[in-house]
Amino acid sequence: KTSPGLKVRYVGSTPSVIMRGAGSAGTTDTAVPIYSDGLYQPRSASALAGYIDMDRAEVLKGPQGTLFGRNTLGGMINLIPKKPDTEEMSYGAAVGLGDYGQRKVEGFINMPVSDSVAFRLTAVDTQRDAYVENIYDSAGGLKDADESYLRAQLSFDVTDDIALNLTYSKWED
Repeated sequence: KTSPGLKVRYVGSTPSVIMRGAGSAGTTDTAVPIYSDGLYQPRSASALAGYIDMDRAEVLKGPQGTLFGRNTLGGMINLIPKKPDTEEMSYGAAVGLGDYGQRKVEGFINMPVSDSVAFRLTAVDTQRDAYVENIYDSAGGLKDADESYLRAQLSFDVTDDIALNLTYSKWED
């Protein structure tokens, strides 16, 4: 799906989000931050690395300072990952190959532990050779990829109305 007025552009290898014409709020702060499950992500690259196994993405036009604080002049994006499910075990995987030796492996597994506890693991690994020659260092290159992302979630249904979800995520680039 698309959202009118939203654009993601790359400056080098760093994604920058622009919404309704607002992209940066002065120096190095962004005017359109990305949140993951309601938590502010200070770097867009690390936030978008976890854009896998998602329930939904909420795009809120700005300004959103009343609800989400400073740096939301243009709006904000809230990425909501799928939560562990106590109903059934499920899993999925995908492998992608491309130019410049690109290899991408991604997958998830959801495991119910009991009627009120479930675990979900999501991971992705991307490798790609450089496709821009580095004239300064011929052994190195530019525009390559060597990224890994892992998200582990443990969910407890405390009562019928209260659920506790513990999340651990790690991104390496």
